[in-house]
Amino acid sequence: MFWQGGIYNGEVDRDGRTILDVAAKAGDKQWGIIQSPFMEEKARTTEFKRRVVVGNGKLTYAETTIVDIYGKVFEHTEQNDLVLT
Repeated sequence: MFWQGGIYNGEVDRDGRTILDVAAKAGDKQWGIIQSPFMEEKARTTEFKRRVVVGNGKLTYAETTIVDIYGKVFEHTEQNDLVLT
């Protein structure tokens, strides 16, 4: 479970779209990551970041999860667009 957080500072891109950045990090007292005992021991999520851009009939997101699985660190990124038609 991720408790994501960030502070919106009114950021917009050159097209006037709103940009939201949120993140969670293992051990962070404000925006930490809660995991089951198995995950904590074997496949620990150490960091999670998400960027959402909204405007002009489109929502775009990109998110990155960093996981330590049995002592090896992996980074997984995905992104997608939702377009109003």
